[in-house]
Amino acid sequence: MTVAVDDAGHELAARRFVVNAATFTQLTIWAQRWPQHRFAVEGAKGLGRGIAQQLAAAAADVVDVPATLAARARLLTAGGGRKTDATDAASVARVALHHHRLNS
Repeated sequence: MTVAVDDAGHELAARRFVVNAATFTQLTIWAQRWPQHRFAVEGAKGLGRGIAQQLAAAAADVVDVPATLAARARLLTAGGGRKTDATDAASVARVALHHHRLNS
């Protein structure tokens, strides 16, 4: 699941991508709607490694959001920390928005 947020953290759009050989292309085309965008990948050294590496190789602005930070952000939402793909994606996006010392 992918979520786009504005500078205030409000959700602009969300989309679920099937992970396959076309994911990178579909994701980057989807993100072009926002000229100044940054990709935040949860677990870029683990499960998110493949897409994070593809984005970095394409010179995209991409940061790694640790799962612990995303979980903390999720707990602060109105949903009481319920874990869903949508809340996870939104939490990752908001963490990337507010934490400027994340690994690129």
